[in-house]
Amino acid sequence: GRKPLLLIGGVGYVVTNTIFGAVIDARLALSINASLAFTLMATTRGLYSLTSGAVYPTTMALVADLTSRENRASGVALIGATWGLGSVVGPGVAAAFSGFGATVPIYAVSAFAAISTLLYVVNIHEPRRHVALAQPSFRSILTRQTLSIVAAFGLLIMGNIGLMVCLGFHFQDRFALDTASTTRAVGLAFSCQAVAQILVQVVLIKRLGWSPRKMVSVGMPIVIAASATLNLTASYPVALAAMMLMGFGGGFGWPAFMTASSLSAGPENQGSVAGLTTSFQSIGFMIGPLIGTAAYATNHAFPFYLQMGIAAVIVMIVNVIRMPRP
Repeated sequence: GRKPLLLIGGVGYVVTNTIFGAVIDARLALSINASLAFTLMATTRGLYSLTSGAVYPTTMALVADLTSRENRASGVALIGATWGLGSVVGPGVAAAFSGFGATVPIYAVSAFAAISTLLYVVNIHEPRRHVALAQPSFRSILTRQTLSIVAAFGLLIMGNIGLMVCLGFHFQDRFALDTASTTRAVGLAFSCQAVAQILVQVVLIKRLGWSPRKMVSVGMPIVIAASATLNLTASYPVALAAMMLMGFGGGFGWPAFMTASSLSAGPENQGSVAGLTTSFQSIGFMIGPLIGTAAYATNHAFPFYLQMGIAAVIVMIVNVIRMPRP
């Protein structure tokens, strides 16, 4: 069921995040040694992912349960927009609470998660569409079409994260900034990207009604142009404009692949396909930083070339495979 998994994820988030903060406090008070603190922190973060990792794919499956095929893309895009909004607001919230103590932001986030979990209890009900379905089969979603879609999504995440983790180094080197100035410059750049992404996912995707293939075919060339501009420009305002362009093009990519993977599976397999898609997304998040930083260490332009090359490959993939339509 959707609701039990959301509750497991929400409670797991609150409990493990709170313990994580408590371990840090214990170490700062010298109540435990560094080795024990590190072991407890690593273990707690592992349990955090094991439990709270249920929230994201379950939310995507819930969206699939509650939307028609025609409205799937706009529903998925709304989840993406809230992710982007959280990425913009979250650092500001953490900064606001950090003045009260080093670990206060951690406890504040746990409190917000507790409120969210209570909202799950009160407002979310198991969709009838899901309750009435037959027992799902994970093996049935392992088709060439679905695997191609989720693999392309993993590539998209890998290229984007590989570039983003190097952006601070790039700004510092290109614009000769000190550490504090780099932090501000990168923060503003990410905000510009997120604002453009939210605009696409909240407003444009619903109004345009494009298929996943068209969203990728339009969005990825924009990402290529933005990456090339970001690599070549020596002007910070132009770099900000390129980041907005990156958010605009990339804003089509994430919902396109989440929608395509959902549409490629039957209604009884939405939970399974959401988990599979999220797994490939996580692989992209793991590999991207390793490849991106290695590329930047070799040549400062390589992460941009990597992003551009991956975007081009993704366009080819979606125009070769049979992409599902609403």
